[in-house]
Amino acid sequence: MLSLFVDPDFLSRPILDSHYNLTLVALSYVVASIAAYVALFLSTRFRLAATAKQRWTLLVSGAVCMGGGIWAMHFIGMLAFHLPVEVTYGLSLTFISLLIVIAVSAYAFYHVGRKKISRYNHLLGAVLMGLGISSMHYMGMAAMRMDAMARYRPGIFFLSIIIAITASYTALWLLLYFCKEEKGHENLFHLLSALVMGLAVVGMHYTGMYAAVFVKTTTSLPLQAAVNTHLLAFTITIAVAVILCLGLLSAFQLEVSQRKSVEAALRESETFLRTIQENAADGIIVIDDGGTIKSFNMAAEKMYGYSADEVLGRNVDILMSEPYHSSHNAYLERYIRTKEKRIIGVGRDVEALRKDGTVYPIRLAVSETFIGDCRSFTAILHDLTEQKKAEEDLRKLSRAVEQSPVTVMITDLNGDLTYVNPKFCEVSGYEAEEVIGENPRFLKSGHTSDEEYKTLWKTISSGNEWRGELHTRKKNGELFWESASISPIKSADGAITHYVAIKEDLTERKRLEEKLRELSFVDGLTGLANRRSYEKAIKNEWNRAKRTKTAISVIMIDIDYFKSYNDTLGHAAGDECLRSVALSLKSKTVRGGDMLARYGGEEFIVILPSSDKNTATRLAEILRAKVESLGIKHPASVISDYVTISLGVASTIPGEVSDSSTLVSAADGELYRAKEEGRNMVKGIEL
Repeated sequence: MLSLFVDPDFLSRPILDSHYNLTLVALSYVVASIAAYVALFLSTRFRLAATAKQRWTLLVSGAVCMGGGIWAMHFIGMLAFHLPVEVTYGLSLTFISLLIVIAVSAYAFYHVGRKKISRYNHLLGAVLMGLGISSMHYMGMAAMRMDAMARYRPGIFFLSIIIAITASYTALWLLLYFCKEEKGHENLFHLLSALVMGLAVVGMHYTGMYAAVFVKTTTSLPLQAAVNTHLLAFTITIAVAVILCLGLLSAFQLEVSQRKSVEAALRESETFLRTIQENAADGIIVIDDGGTIKSFNMAAEKMYGYSADEVLGRNVDILMSEPYHSSHNAYLERYIRTKEKRIIGVGRDVEALRKDGTVYPIRLAVSETFIGDCRSFTAILHDLTEQKKAEEDLRKLSRAVEQSPVTVMITDLNGDLTYVNPKFCEVSGYEAEEVIGENPRFLKSGHTSDEEYKTLWKTISSGNEWRGELHTRKKNGELFWESASISPIKSADGAITHYVAIKEDLTERKRLEEKLRELSFVDGLTGLANRRSYEKAIKNEWNRAKRTKTAISVIMIDIDYFKSYNDTLGHAAGDECLRSVALSLKSKTVRGGDMLARYGGEEFIVILPSSDKNTATRLAEILRAKVESLGIKHPASVISDYVTISLGVASTIPGEVSDSSTLVSAADGELYRAKEEGRNMVKGIEL
């Protein structure tokens, strides 16, 4: 490496004088600028290439244009450099230097074609390209064959490399900037960019030449592997011509290919749009800025009764009823003059005029379009006849049900209310003005599941009727039940247009049902659980005790001499006595799982889950003492002046005992034994 640079020994030799042919210097700059211009021109097409084949073609063409141009500029610059010795060039190194600069130019084009380039990659690419150009330059100088020797001043040598890298960075930046930015005056910018790139490349070359110092040698080099300067000049001229031809040919082929693609796409788009227009369900009419009809699709023919041939070329006002017919032309002129919009860009409902003179409602939407300087207006028309008829039918239905004793609600397809009858307002507490346009979800109580609502909507949206009960909330927050029948309303062609809900207040019926349900499990006189509730509870508790292998006990209770009490004091007093005893017993059966029930007549029964005989007996004694402490006078009792009770206790762990009836029978036996032994006592047994 150090042998490339000048040293004191080298400088002691005679240094050869040199000079430049300024015409060739100028030519080298022109060649570099032309090559840069063609390369920039191709780079703008590179990103527009639609296929891989086009990109590869442009990549090769651009690389040859840029690389070949730099190479051509280099050797024209070498030919412009004159020494007082004969100079020829080695063919191999010359060719290799050409390949190097084409390769780095190809990288530059690939670099430009990438969608995203980081600053690091940009700098790396510039370094690689600059080093490639420098290698081409110094390899080209190494190809010189002459009776002289060249060495390089180190500072200027490295400066030339820095200039090459800087020129490469600038070239890449210009390529990227020109490809990515959309600017005005593209041709001027293109030319300035090419001049800057050409100047950068020429600057690197002549800086590198200035770094060289030539001294005379005494050894002549063989010239048989060299080419003379005239042949090289001719080759360079041909190379520049080929570069320009290749670049322009590639660009021309791309332009032709893209133009054909665009024309094909336009034809396909026109066919597609024409197909859509002709098969559209709505009428589509196109007019010019004078109101003349230019296009009239099949749907418009059906709507108006005209064929397209009958209306094309005529003013669009023939399709309008009054007052639109008289004012249309003036409105169109005023819009073109003032841009004041009344219909254009705003959909509205108007009336149209058929060929037979009948008038019908339509929804009209008009848009404005420009193709170049040519203005046109496109009207899309939707026939509202069926929709208006359905709305009128709904109004008739609304009037028919306003006096109905049941709630009637009508919604649109989105579920928003369009009508409620007076009964709805009476039941819900809402005024009609408060709810029209709202979704009925404000009536939800939160007690009806989302799944049930989903089922409801799935049923009615599929065209079927839904029946069921809904828990609804009034305006004041009160909840009530309704029976509901919700059905779709369909147009003549079977399309669903609305939904109607007919509801009846079930609150009183539900309240009565709940009361009856409660009465079926509660004793009406004492308020205790009745025999039916007891039978359900004893079955459940027995099964639980059997499953968990825990004890269960029952206490049978009977009021002593209650028949005599009734006979002496009367049934009213007897009923009051039963209520007092029941309340007293209930106050002492405090555990959550315990159950006290009226077993029949003056008999009561207590179910004690998870209780053995001792626990049950202790509770029985408490109950007995509690009743006696009430101090209810009993003039017919032979054992006390007050009402007393006798109790029988039975306990077991299910297993040996087959069912609960055996346990209850045992408790009843113990109750009988208590009566036999004097009453007002507790007797118990463990099974």
